[in-house]
Amino acid sequence: METDWRKVRRWLKGFGIFFILIGVFVIVYDTIYSLPDRESGLAFIGVGLILFAVGGMIRRE
Repeated sequence: METDWRKVRRWLKGFGIFFILIGVFVIVYDTIYSLPDRESGLAFIGVGLILFAVGGMIRRE
């Protein structure tokens, strides 16, 4: 079975955007309610950026 790289790229980019949005939501929520844990939001954004970048780097052979 051959891998469809377009689907893989789409899923990686989708998950990347999803993680970035979760990170932004966590940071905004922590800021509104004055919670001290904003680093977790930055971690979600970092994971999202990595997934999005990997999805962008995959090339079809």
